[in-house]
Amino acid sequence: MADLLTLDELESLGVNPVAISDFDDTQKELAIAAAVDEAYAWIRMVTTVPLLDAPIALKAHVAKIAVYHLLSARGMDPVADRLVVENYERALRFLKGIQDRKIQLPGMQPPADNLSDDIAGPWVLSDPPRWEV
Repeated sequence: MADLLTLDELESLGVNPVAISDFDDTQKELAIAAAVDEAYAWIRMVTTVPLLDAPIALKAHVAKIAVYHLLSARGMDPVADRLVVENYERALRFLKGIQDRKIQLPGMQPPADNLSDDIAGPWVLSDPPRWEV
């Protein structure tokens, strides 16, 4: 599910490429996939996923999540990697803002199966009535 962020975007938006140079492309792609899944878990109730034309702000936050996953697997230094943790927490707050509808990104479309958000109120779906004559 790494459709939201590419390997090149990880290295340009997430962190200085030198900081993740010890990881091979497979490890980076797995971290991207995990980060994309994490982001979609937050926002799938308010927008259709996958987001194929995602705004750069969302990509940047997903990149920060992927970097956090990579460096967590390696083991983080509480002092040296403090910014990585802060960026991860900031990214989660951003995703929660989307989920809470406090942040609206361009191109976000409500999911097709989310009928409860109609302005008239919740919908009730049932089978057609069966009338006996």
